[in-house]
Amino acid sequence: MKDCMNKGAVIVYKRGENGAGFVTKDKTFDVEGIKAERANITGAGDVFNAAFIYKILSNQRLENSLIFANEIASEYVNTGDYSF
Repeated sequence: MKDCMNKGAVIVYKRGENGAGFVTKDKTFDVEGIKAERANITGAGDVFNAAFIYKILSNQRLENSLIFANEIASEYVNTGDYSF
C-alpha cells in the first residue's frame, strides 16, 4: 500500500452516518456524518461514489469533493432522490 500512496493514491473511506474521509501520502481529511432518517439506504454508497467522482472530474479539490459526496449521499438516504 505504501507504493500506491507514494504514487499519489487517494484512499476514501465511508462510515455511513459517522461521515467519511480520505487519506493521501501527505494528508488525512474527515467530514462528520449528517443525521439521516434512512428513507432509502440501498445504493447510498454508489451515490456517494458517483458524487465524489463527479466533483473530482470537475476539477474540485479532494476536500470539496468529499464534503459534496457526503451531503448528496445523505440527501439520497433521507429522500430516496438526489441531484447534482
